[in-house]
Amino acid sequence: MRIIKLIKERLQYPINNDFEIFLDYFEHKTNNKKDEIEIIVPKNYLSRNSKDIKSFKKVLFGKWNLKGTIDLSTLFNPYTKVKFDLLVFSKTENEKIYISKYLGDNTFKLNSDIDLTGEIKFHNFNIHKEFEEYLKDIEEWFSLDEQLNVRNANNFFVSKTKIDFENLTPNYYLPRYMKNLKKLDNEDTLPLSKVAKIITSKKKSVEKNKCIKTTDFNYPFNYDRVKESESTNIKIKKGDILFSSHNLRNNKKLFLVNEELTEDIYLGRSILLIRPTYEKINPYYLFLYLNSDTAMNYFSQNSKGMAIEYLSIQDLKDFPVIIPKSDLLKRCKNIFETLYLKKAAAKVEIINRELFKDTNTFNETKFQKSFLLEQFALFLKSQVNFKNTFVVPVVLCSC
Repeated sequence: MRIIKLIKERLQYPINNDFEIFLDYFEHKTNNKKDEIEIIVPKNYLSRNSKDIKSFKKVLFGKWNLKGTIDLSTLFNPYTKVKFDLLVFSKTENEKIYISKYLGDNTFKLNSDIDLTGEIKFHNFNIHKEFEEYLKDIEEWFSLDEQLNVRNANNFFVSKTKIDFENLTPNYYLPRYMKNLKKLDNEDTLPLSKVAKIITSKKKSVEKNKCIKTTDFNYPFNYDRVKESESTNIKIKKGDILFSSHNLRNNKKLFLVNEELTEDIYLGRSILLIRPTYEKINPYYLFLYLNSDTAMNYFSQNSKGMAIEYLSIQDLKDFPVIIPKSDLLKRCKNIFETLYLKKAAAKVEIINRELFKDTNTFNETKFQKSFLLEQFALFLKSQVNFKNTFVVPVVLCSC
């Protein structure tokens, strides 16, 4: 297959972040004088903010036009967990851009004759059937230059006017993320940096104090579980929202300090602090909103990193916060307490009463209604073994 040849060719150059090595690889690709080139790059490699990358992209897009961006997943697993994309460029203008996201779990598997030196050699790999089907269909898709159902993939075209050249990874253009952006464009929003302070902790001294970590993100808050470590310079307080911007797949990435603390607790070094400052939102709403599908879609769409996903500080600052109506704002404290503080047996009754009361007269906007349903869905996910959920279909149908 043509793509297999491209993968073998890529292995002639070390897989790392060295820009000079990448430049050698790119120059090799462009020396053949062809009207089309294909390059394999680590996911988000060209989204980095380094001076070298910015200068390179200016030259790249001055001479070449993007034709497609293809997900190659963890191409060289288990040698590296880094994910890769295949970027295709042509000399001619392209009105529509190929996008393909691989939906399988496997790419290649190692033969038993593994090279003990640790060098990646292609003869050590066997291709998984699902990935082989994916690559074959990708090649056919390109040759036909028209819509084709690619096995084990989410593939589609995007108008070139929708392409953000700071984000060339296929993940960014998935339909659910683009739909989420459109939703945010139609709402009254402000950047997170305009409604809250975003604070990063810095090491204070060798003095040890209790510093909160994601493992402490539990209700009720347990002071005894918080371990001492080299202290940072930020004390947390009631109303603060703690956010772990690394490892976005971790369920415990957000925590609202919902009570006055009886002793000093400091911010862990790998955690960001979000402190609401805008009068039209409160900590309860912002915490629930940051946990919503709207927020999670934004975080996933804008995630960076070649192996471990993280959200940059700038993307967090730019995150659009939908400004709620006052009626919804007033209900958020009770919603939070119901979902996170109440015992399971009490939750359904309270949710029925609080989230869905006066549905015939309460003038909910489309966002408010979907937001309430999202919070109820959070409760369902956390209570999959709860036996008394027989009222749920009635509640959902009544909305």
